[in-house]
Amino acid sequence: MNKHVSHCYTIGQLTESMDGEMDAAEDRKVNYHLATCEDCAELMRENVETATFVRRALRGYINRHYGAQRLTD
Repeated sequence: MNKHVSHCYTIGQLTESMDGEMDAAEDRKVNYHLATCEDCAELMRENVETATFVRRALRGYINRHYGAQRLTD
């Protein structure tokens, strides 16, 4: 892996991109960067995996404790 350099994105910025909270122009920059930076691409993959795990765990908890109520994606 490459050394983390100052033009890389923070986990917070990657999360904003993943959650659709970033304006379109900045999101395009992030996506371009992810295509060219293996470190950030790996960080984004880990972020997506973590979010997916948490979402599934919450969904399971809600289904067990509250029955028919469900989380939406």
